[in-house]
Amino acid sequence: MFKNRFSRSFLALGFLFALGSCSKSEAPKGEGPADPPFIVGADLSFSPQMEASAYSFKDSTGAAFSSVDLFKSHGWNAVRLRLWVNPSGGYSGFQEVLEASKRYREAGYLIWLDIHYSDVWADPAHQTKPESWKDLDYGLLLDSVRAYTERVVGAIQPDMVQPGNEINGGLLWPTGHLSSVNGFLELMRTAVQACRKAAPEAEIWIHYAGYEGAVDFYSLLEYHRIDYDGVAISYYPWWHGDNLQWLGSALDGLNALTDKPTLIAETAYPHTLQWGDWTQNVFGNASDLHPDFPASPQGQQAFLNALDSVC
Repeated sequence: MFKNRFSRSFLALGFLFALGSCSKSEAPKGEGPADPPFIVGADLSFSPQMEASAYSFKDSTGAAFSSVDLFKSHGWNAVRLRLWVNPSGGYSGFQEVLEASKRYREAGYLIWLDIHYSDVWADPAHQTKPESWKDLDYGLLLDSVRAYTERVVGAIQPDMVQPGNEINGGLLWPTGHLSSVNGFLELMRTAVQACRKAAPEAEIWIHYAGYEGAVDFYSLLEYHRIDYDGVAISYYPWWHGDNLQWLGSALDGLNALTDKPTLIAETAYPHTLQWGDWTQNVFGNASDLHPDFPASPQGQQAFLNALDSVC
């Protein structure tokens, strides 16, 4: 049984990636005898696009590997994949994610499906409806969410599924904005019911960015009896505060409130403040850093160790 594999929970890193334990609850004895004590992995959503563009993955000796083989050789056993509805160019679309999930599963990875319900990035500031859904009336939008979720989850059969990405203010705006609470709750209920129907053994995680306001958000879900298995939090110190003890207390509080495991679904920390390519960095100066951890490989590792210690 897959259920309760994550009842100790884990830490999934948004850009740097390694997973560790966060929840204080324990798995029932006798269940999942082969379950590993830690799930180690990353969000590898960009890997198919990078490989299609002739980028290569290399180990510390310079030897080239596929993303599947390289991370497996370092002991990773889980992968998170972002899914957009109708993305420009097809990257992170259903066919690409389906094919990637098959490759990683055949190599022994657990699959965590991150459904954005958008054609582009969905986050606390952006929850844009897919272009093909934007003019649908309420009933047809619910039907589309149900049918789409059943189709993609049924085909991919993830071990974990995340219906919505960083949905602090709801999803599928404006219909599912949190200010339109009934619309939000009905869309969430539709999405999670579709997940349950399509993949009954999958864990359902509800994803929130940061911990400020999280108690009110998950209290709403609990009060209205939304069906889900765990609390997934994004934590980036330059956006969500650098007090790790407060973070730990918040996770404990959410665990107690919901009686569900809690995890850090995304985090990251830099090993350098220098640019390594043509892209713009999320942060670029020392003021963005946690005061106890410099932008170095050692500082990065120390941050991850400290984060794991408060989870």
